[in-house]
Amino acid sequence: MFIIILLIISSISLLLCFKNPSAPYVYRLNMSTATPQKSPSKDDKSTKKNWEFGRFLKTGTFYNAFQPQIIKRLFNPVKSAQLFKPNQVIWSKEETNDISWGPLDDVVMGGVSKSDINPGDQFNGTWTGFVTSANNGGFAGIRTKNFNSPKDLTSCRGFVVKVRGDGNRYKFIARDNDEWNGIAWSYSFDTQSGKSTEVKIPFSGLLPTKYARTVDGSTIFDSKSLRAIQFSLSKFEYNGGLNPKFKEGEFKLNIDSIGTF
Repeated sequence: MFIIILLIISSISLLLCFKNPSAPYVYRLNMSTATPQKSPSKDDKSTKKNWEFGRFLKTGTFYNAFQPQIIKRLFNPVKSAQLFKPNQVIWSKEETNDISWGPLDDVVMGGVSKSDINPGDQFNGTWTGFVTSANNGGFAGIRTKNFNSPKDLTSCRGFVVKVRGDGNRYKFIARDNDEWNGIAWSYSFDTQSGKSTEVKIPFSGLLPTKYARTVDGSTIFDSKSLRAIQFSLSKFEYNGGLNPKFKEGEFKLNIDSIGTF
């Protein structure tokens, strides 16, 4: 009986997410007021395929986005926090710390942007794909699954992200709770094409956001409970603003390491 009830609850959650496909991500677009897009050219990759429900379902399943929070906590109890010190690596391709990555593109809201990474595959640090605003989309991203053990960064002052970019402006996002649509602590950073960049992100510089809008009255980032990390390439900045460096097409960001200072 319990299994049957669990299946019913999961099915209802899936239907709700499908009805509002923007729900699983940090952005939510108002389709009725979205800016009309130019007709895509024949070379636009978005014209080669319709919205992929299978990819949407695969993404949500990988992140357990369709499970009610109470079910997640029942079957995936949180382990003791892992203490980190300054100048310590949280993730790199040589030191993964059992962190699992997957794509988080605008397919979750009907778009056709796509990251070249399969959920759960060993991530080698090279994030490529293409991004398009077709179908009222406009973002591509990657995100870790929630860490089995939260990362305690209380002895640190911030993150150090070492990347090699392509001239785009990206977002680094940290999450301090296990909610799928909880506060996304965001920080935008610019890259130079083909050049290495070290981005120092103080905890005090992280913006509390939900659906690309800042959250008023939010508490500060909870550095004793890092639960997930995310990167995003989006046409949107914050509170309705646009990314001034956004361009549709292929992108490439090499993430060498994510650490602390």
